[in-house]
Amino acid sequence: MSDSSKRKRPLVADKRYNKNARKKTAATTRKSAAKGGRSRRAAPRRPRRRGPLGWLSALVAWIMRLIWTITWRVTAVAVLVLALAVGYIYTTLPPLEALLDGRARGSVTLLDREGDVFAWRGDQFGGVVTADSVSPHLRNAVIATEDRRFYRHFGVSPRGIASAIRINLS
Repeated sequence: MSDSSKRKRPLVADKRYNKNARKKTAATTRKSAAKGGRSRRAAPRRPRRRGPLGWLSALVAWIMRLIWTITWRVTAVAVLVLALAVGYIYTTLPPLEALLDGRARGSVTLLDREGDVFAWRGDQFGGVVTADSVSPHLRNAVIATEDRRFYRHFGVSPRGIASAIRINLS
């Protein structure tokens, strides 16, 4: 059962505008569609302020647009420079095998005729030092000198950072 005999109710959008505006909009939509453009209503503009307050708000808006334009361009250039620096450093790194060489290189390096390393002799800097091989008194002295609250914070001391900032600013 359909309501085809009844008059169709107007759409909400049709109620919103008067008939003259609807005809004008339909005509411009047809013209725009014929030209290949999209039909879209322009957003209503806020009325401009007049007088000194209007000039001031326009000046502030212009300055903010200028700051934003400069900021995003400087940020883009900084990101590009950072990417180039990372790329350059990546290309100049030694091979991974050379970085992961687990042997303790000695203080004396022996080279062959071609200048290639064939042996190291002696411990470098007295060998490997671990926390277990050091006296507990030395360990406690270093902690007391560097950060006496070492065992009471989560690895980063907010109080220590704030103190360093205060010292640097003064």
